[in-house]
Amino acid sequence: MDRIEDLYYQGHLKKVEPSPLKSALSLKEAKIWLKEAELTYENGYHRSTRISVYFAFLHATRAVTLRDGILETESHYLLDYLEKYCAEGTLKT
Repeated sequence: MDRIEDLYYQGHLKKVEPSPLKSALSLKEAKIWLKEAELTYENGYHRSTRISVYFAFLHATRAVTLRDGILETESHYLLDYLEKYCAEGTLKT
């Protein structure tokens, strides 16, 4: 069993109906957080920048999972799911 199958089996990842709308909204939220990260960094608020970057990454990653019809129980499982795309070479930057 590979890592993704293990996460499904353990209940950390769940298949749901893919939602292009929720995916688009999450991507929009990611862009808002990224803009905030840029502004806080430019003004020297580095701790706030880290938080903003985290939320930008979280929402960008969640946009992928929502598009694919996947829900996670905890945010750190999003990384495991993205590794699938990295291994396939299909994750575009």
